[in-house]
Amino acid sequence: MRRMAWLGGLLVFLAVSATAAQSLTSVTCLLSPASQSDIAARTPGVVEEVLVQRSAPVVEGQLLVRLDDDFAQSELEMAEVARKALAARIARAGGLRARNIVSLEEMEQLRADLAMAEARSRRAELLISRTRITAPFSGRVAEVFVAEAEMAGNGPLLRLIDQRQLKVELELDGAEFDVLSPGDVLELEVTVPPMQVSAVVMATDGFIDPASDTFRVEARIDNRSGRIPSGASCRLLP
Repeated sequence: MRRMAWLGGLLVFLAVSATAAQSLTSVTCLLSPASQSDIAARTPGVVEEVLVQRSAPVVEGQLLVRLDDDFAQSELEMAEVARKALAARIARAGGLRARNIVSLEEMEQLRADLAMAEARSRRAELLISRTRITAPFSGRVAEVFVAEAEMAGNGPLLRLIDQRQLKVELELDGAEFDVLSPGDVLELEVTVPPMQVSAVVMATDGFIDPASDTFRVEARIDNRSGRIPSGASCRLLP
């Protein structure tokens, strides 16, 4: 009898849990890119060329924007001239040093000057590399904020999104708190294009917003096919 009572209680518990899970209703359900980046220049400068347009697909490492590098190129040329001249002086001084015509202090000074010239060359090369803004990941250009001849400062040059995974932001009634856990699978209906998809719960709020009596759930949709556009709305299916 005890076993029957225990089984009966378990069945009731499972039925209540299933009903609770099926009765989930979302206040809002929005899709956004799982990865998004506002890309800025690491050094200020005048925009020489914008190589992409809004909505263009890009691959990781692709050149997106090029800044004017005339000053950095000039710095590199001067540093290289100094480096080569000092290297030649050290080569000549080596033989003179063997005959004690050049002092040890003079040789050390020449080597120090050469090291400084090499450091200036590396610095100029770094500045040149920073005038070339490339894509940090493969995705699509969502916005372009600059045009040619404009000054690139602290603001972003463009926005890049990756839609291979979509972030689902759900807002649920506070009465449904603790029903979902990370790893749970939700069934959603997407408006564009009309289709049903599965989403995996990644995180849930650990609190209920007292103003709206709701809490948020974040889930992920595998969108490697690219069929679902970010920004589409969705609905949580029972």
